[in-house]
Amino acid sequence: MGLLIPFYIDPGFTPHKKTASDWEYLIYLKSLHADVPVIAIINPYNGPGEEIQESYTKGIKDLQAAGIQVVGYLPLGYFQSSMKIVERMYQHWNEWYPALDGMFCDEFPDSYDTKTERALTRLIPTAYEDKILIINPGVCMKVSSDVENMPFTIVVSWENRDYPAMVETVKQIDYCSKFSEHPDMGCLVLEQRLKDRYLKRCILPFYDWVFVTPYPVEANPWGKMDRRMVKRLFKLSDR
Repeated sequence: MGLLIPFYIDPGFTPHKKTASDWEYLIYLKSLHADVPVIAIINPYNGPGEEIQESYTKGIKDLQAAGIQVVGYLPLGYFQSSMKIVERMYQHWNEWYPALDGMFCDEFPDSYDTKTERALTRLIPTAYEDKILIINPGVCMKVSSDVENMPFTIVVSWENRDYPAMVETVKQIDYCSKFSEHPDMGCLVLEQRLKDRYLKRCILPFYDWVFVTPYPVEANPWGKMDRRMVKRLFKLSDR
């Protein structure tokens, strides 16, 4: 199991004086669990922000040097908002932070048909397929039989304020079976403490990437990392 971490935290933020920043602490945890795959989603300000920040340029390099892959946060607005704004954010990500390993496309529609396929292809060229492309519909996305291109690396098929029930895991198995070469599945649990029993029964057998946070999604960026919880997630994944 890999960790998909919404790392919406300023690289220079330190929760207490004379302590390491959350970015430094994540690098430290990764050094203790080298075999655990980690993808950090960075989000300066609901996207790349208004200008390049050298602290992020250096932070990306430091995370990657530690073996952590880094992707940028891109809100799609379910393809309902102005695509010019989304396209500009995408361009800024690539111009300002070209070292990124990929993109995390939030607010993705819960169905994937030819219309959505065309919209995604216009936004992200096929040349991007050699990088990580994560989409977040937050549910088991309905896929039309006539789509031809599914360039996703990871589909976050569960984003909720609770753990998935067993009935959801059954849906997950059925969902994955529809793809001949299906992408990895991701699970984000919000506003919850880590429950080992749920993690082992309802998440580990069915999801490839996971994260659990006690913080509400409305706190965007969240601004801090629950270090104790992330440390436990590393230990549970390193088995």
